[in-house]
Amino acid sequence: MSTTVLITAGGTGSAFRLSETVKQHFPGYRLVISDTNPEELVASAVNADVFYRVPPVKENGYKEHMYGLLKECGADVIIPLIPWEQEFFAPDCSEFAALGVKSAAAELKTLGLNDKKRLYEICASLDIPTVPLLTYGSIPEGERIIVKERSGFGSLGIRRMKAGELGADPGDGYVIQPDLSGKGSFPDAVEEVTLECVLSAGKLYTIARRRLEAKGGVCTKADFLPAEAFIGAAEKLTKAFAFPPAFNLQFVHAGDEWLLMDVNLRLAAGGSASEAAGFQISRALVALLTGKEADSAWLKRDESVKTVLRVYREVVVR
Repeated sequence: MSTTVLITAGGTGSAFRLSETVKQHFPGYRLVISDTNPEELVASAVNADVFYRVPPVKENGYKEHMYGLLKECGADVIIPLIPWEQEFFAPDCSEFAALGVKSAAAELKTLGLNDKKRLYEICASLDIPTVPLLTYGSIPEGERIIVKERSGFGSLGIRRMKAGELGADPGDGYVIQPDLSGKGSFPDAVEEVTLECVLSAGKLYTIARRRLEAKGGVCTKADFLPAEAFIGAAEKLTKAFAFPPAFNLQFVHAGDEWLLMDVNLRLAAGGSASEAAGFQISRALVALLTGKEADSAWLKRDESVKTVLRVYREVVVR
C-alpha cells in the first residue's frame, strides 16, 4: 500500500521543492497538494497525484475542512507550511491525533516560540542572546525601529521607521524592536544568517546560510558560514522543547555577537539555497515522517560551493 503525503500551501516555493523531492526520491509515494488558488495557478500541482482547492487558513471552518480532506484522501503524513495552521496539526492536538496522521508540525507547547514576545522571554530564561524588545513611549525619537506582528512570519506586516514616526501604540498584538541593519562589527557586514536544522535519532544536523540578498523576505543570494557560532542556541532550545524533524533559526549580527531573531518551525522559503549546497533537508524530512532513516550523507554541506544564487524557473501547467 502506497504512502500518501499531503503538502499544504502548494503555491509556495517550499511546497514546490518538497513536491519535487517526493517525486524524485520517493517514487512510490502518492502526493496530495492543497492551496487556496485554482490548480492551474499552483506550481507544485504539476507533481501532484491529487489536488484540492481549500479555503484560506484564517477562514472559519478551515480546520474542519482540512480534517475532512485528510480522511478523504487517506493521508498518512501532512506537511503544513503556514505557521497559522500548525496548531491544527500539532501531534499533541487530541482532535488531530485521533486521525492517525503523522505531522511535520511542532507540539502545541513548542508552537509558543512563534510568538515573538514569548520567544524573547524563553531566550532570556535559557541565556540565549536575542533581539531586545522596546517599550512604546520610552524610545528616543530618532532611533530606527522595526514593528512586527507577534505571530507574523516572513516579511509580512513588518514596518521599519524612526520611533518618532510610529504614532499610536501598535498594541499587544505587535512587538517593537531596534532595527539592527548595518550595525555589524565589520564594514558592509551581511547581517542575517539562517541556521537550517534537522533532528534525526536525537542528533542535530545544521547548515548556516548567510543572506547576501533577499527579495520579499526570501533569500536570493547566499553563502555559508561555519555553524559553530549558532549551534549553541539550537541545542538549548531542542533540549527545552520538543522540536519537529525540520526547522530553522534566524540570527542577526549586532556588535560582536549574533542575536537570535526568529524561530521557524517549518522549512524556510530560502532553504532551497541550502539544499543546492548539499543539505537535503526536504529529503530528510519526508524520510523521517514516513518511518525511514535520514542518511547523514544527505545532510553534509558541499564545501566546494562558494555561493548559491536563486533564479526564477518557469513551470508549465497543462
